[in-house]
Amino acid sequence: MKQPKILTFDKLPCKIRIHIKKENGILEKNLKTILVFICFVFSAALHSQSIDSLKAVLENAPPEKQFDILNAISEKTMFSDPKTSLQYAEKAYEIARKSNDEKLLLDIFDNLTEANLHLGHPEIAEDYCKKALQVAEKSKINRELAFYYGLMGIVFMKSEDFNKSLFYFNKALEIEKKHNFDRMMATTLNNIGTANLKLGKMDLALEYFLKSLRIKEKVGNEKQIAISLLNIGSFLIRQKKYEEAEQYLNRSYKILQKLDLKIRMADLLSLQSVVYREMGLFPEAEKKLKKLIEIREAIGNRREKAKT
Repeated sequence: MKQPKILTFDKLPCKIRIHIKKENGILEKNLKTILVFICFVFSAALHSQSIDSLKAVLENAPPEKQFDILNAISEKTMFSDPKTSLQYAEKAYEIARKSNDEKLLLDIFDNLTEANLHLGHPEIAEDYCKKALQVAEKSKINRELAFYYGLMGIVFMKSEDFNKSLFYFNKALEIEKKHNFDRMMATTLNNIGTANLKLGKMDLALEYFLKSLRIKEKVGNEKQIAISLLNIGSFLIRQKKYEEAEQYLNRSYKILQKLDLKIRMADLLSLQSVVYREMGLFPEAEKKLKKLIEIREAIGNRREKAKT
C-alpha cells in the first residue's frame, strides 16, 4: 500500500527585526524607543495591506522605505507566486547590498533562499544561505546565526542530503539551547526528527518529535503544537499504530479548526482518511476525503485571488 506523505519540516519561525543605525556605537535610549515604535507600526501596516496596495505604495515610496515594501511583497507572494516573490526579493537585495547594511542583508536572504527552494533551485538557495551565514557569523547575531543554520538544514532536506541537514540542524540547536531560544528550538527538534525519519531511524525520529511537542506546549504556540501533533500522527501511521495516530490527529484537528488553518487541515484530513480506512471505518474515511476535496478547492481559489 502506498504510504501517506509525511510533513517534511516545520517552517522556521518568522523573524522580527528593527533596523536602527548606530551613532558612534551609542544608541540614545529615547530615540531607540521612538524608532522601534515607528518601525513596528510601519511594518504592521505593510503586512496588513494587500499586494496591489503595496505595489501602489511602492511607486511613490521614498528610497529609505522601498526595502521594507519590496520585502513585504516578496513575503506575501512567496507561496502563491514564488517567481514574483523572487523578483521583489532580488530588488530588495540590491538595496541592501549597495547600502552594505548587515541587518538588511540578513532580512532578505531568507526570502531569496526560500523563493529559490520553491522554484526548484536548491543550489542557488544554498549559495544565498551561505552568504547569510557569513554575514551572521561576522555580525555575531546569535538568533540570526541559529536561524540560518536551520534554514541551511532545510536546503539540504530539499536536496535529500539528510546527513548534511542534520549537521546544520544540530549547529542551530546548540545556539538555541545556549541562549534559550525556545520557539526556534522546538522547530529545530522537529526538523531533526524529520531528518532521522528520512534516514530510517524511527525511534530517534519519534524521540525528537516528542521533545519538540513538549517545548511547543510549554511556550503555548497552538499552531506549532498542531504541526507537531500532525507529524507524530503521520509517523505512527507509518508504524501502523492507527489507534495512537488517531488520538494525535484528533488533537491536531481541534486546534486547526479553531485557528482555521486550511492548508494544514488538508494535510490532516488526508492522514485521517488513511487512519479510518486502515481501521475499517470506511464511512468516516469517506467523510474526511470529501472534506479534503472541499478544502483543497477553497485553497486553490484563494491562491488564484492572491495572484491578482
